[in-house]
Amino acid sequence: MTKRNTLTNRAALTATAFVTTAIAASALSTSAIAETKLREVKLSVDSSKPKPTLIVENKDGVYNKVQNKQAIFWLKAHGKINNVNLRYKIYSSLVYVDIVKYAGGGRPANIPNLKAFEVPPGDVPLRKVNSTYAYYFWPQQLGQFRQKAIDRCNEMAKIYGPADKDRTGTINATVGLFMRAGKMPIQWGQGHSPDASHNQAKQKTHRFASASTLVNIVCKKDTTPLKVTSVKLSYTAKGKQCPKDLTIVKRIETNRPGKVTYRRERQGGQPSAWITVQTKKSGGKFVYIKKETQEVGHVDQTRRIKIKGGPASKWVNVKVNCAKFKVVKATYSYKLGKGGSCPRNITLTKMFETNQKGSFFYRRERQGGQPSGWIKATAKKVGNKYVAKIVEKQKVGDLDQIRRVKVKNGPASKWVHMKNDCSPMKVTQVQLGIKVSKGNSCKKTATFTSWVFGDKAGWTKVRYRRAGGGKSAWYLVKLHKGSGGVYLGSHTQKQTFTKPANTKYMVEVQGHPKISKWIPLKISCPTGPGNVKLKTKKPNNASKAKVKTFKLGQKNKPRQRLVRN
Repeated sequence: MTKRNTLTNRAALTATAFVTTAIAASALSTSAIAETKLREVKLSVDSSKPKPTLIVENKDGVYNKVQNKQAIFWLKAHGKINNVNLRYKIYSSLVYVDIVKYAGGGRPANIPNLKAFEVPPGDVPLRKVNSTYAYYFWPQQLGQFRQKAIDRCNEMAKIYGPADKDRTGTINATVGLFMRAGKMPIQWGQGHSPDASHNQAKQKTHRFASASTLVNIVCKKDTTPLKVTSVKLSYTAKGKQCPKDLTIVKRIETNRPGKVTYRRERQGGQPSAWITVQTKKSGGKFVYIKKETQEVGHVDQTRRIKIKGGPASKWVNVKVNCAKFKVVKATYSYKLGKGGSCPRNITLTKMFETNQKGSFFYRRERQGGQPSGWIKATAKKVGNKYVAKIVEKQKVGDLDQIRRVKVKNGPASKWVHMKNDCSPMKVTQVQLGIKVSKGNSCKKTATFTSWVFGDKAGWTKVRYRRAGGGKSAWYLVKLHKGSGGVYLGSHTQKQTFTKPANTKYMVEVQGHPKISKWIPLKISCPTGPGNVKLKTKKPNNASKAKVKTFKLGQKNKPRQRLVRN
């Protein structure tokens, strides 16, 4: 007994060191007594048998115990002695590289409840072993091998979530078989320890073999009833001016990890929908913590969180003091798109300025008509102001309305007169002026200028006619609003003459019963100084007209389609 205790306290060797020591011991004994040498030792896992299984239990969400159930290892052992003339016995001891600490001298350590096995049992001499054996181990005999199974279950829990169901996995184990052979008689039975038998065998050899096997593990689900032990709601508000940063913290604590369903409740308001969350281990406790931060203005509410089928937090007065939200200014404007044809694009712009970030309601109002329903808008910070800008684009025909926008319990914009006339543009008057260049030569340049007056802005076409026949192409003229509310457009055309001429011209407008007066044009070839000059009276506001110049007979490029109004 003293010797076994001594072996237990010796320094542990690794599996490699053990094998090396065993082989060295064999070599020494072989030189002395060759006939007792073990010729070969083999070990393999019997794949036809079930793999050993360990069951790992879960408590409060943590795997920390292997169920007290024996694990069965089925192994095939094979060994031979090279001398057939003498009677020998072969003894084997099962060891596990993952578990057993080896003592010095190549012998297996004294491990409680781990006995060396005699092959075969009894005092029958043999010179070879070739059999399958079942080796049984209790969890407390597995040492680090047991912890390996526990660690694997906790590792799977981190990957796949809490232990709400059984999970299976595997771990690898290396199995070692230590065989010894000795000359008869060797006593190994009741009252004799394996070490004592080893010492009595004066002629002995040793061999070691190993094999790897997979061990099944079953990670049991946590059957502890889930209980919410604490529910808390807190808040903090930061900032000197509004909007302020409001941070709400929800904390739920349970006795083990699991799923909890809760909702937010507010006095005087509707509760939120039910929300399901997962508690996890943190700082030795199982908690769910949620922080939410948002910008708020003035807030004065009483809130709590309620667990479905469980407790609720205390009511907390969430209060942030700010100036009361208000809209300080409202404006309304519109802009008609280019072109005079209908339907016509129109852009409506509503602009609201507030004292802080927040939402409000407004509506559109029209003189002589029903207002719209209330529309929600939200003001955001833009630069140094809080504004809400709403832009709408539509197509309109004839329009003649007076509108505004009105904020609920707030200001209204000024009334805006919105007008769009879809009737065709009417030409009210057309005039023609001709100016001949100076000089004594017969070669003269005549500049034709036409002025078209209408009742609104728009496009039309003009054409020049000569008395006795002859006419130009149609030329586009755009009418603009000038001073005094006059709509005027003009066109300029130049013509070079190299021979005497005595005729007259007029200008006509396409699609309108308006023509100018006939204007005479006379060009002569004087023998002395002088020139031919025809003076015409320029109409009022003609100096402000926009002029576009073309050569007579030349096509207008780019050619534009006349849009009637």
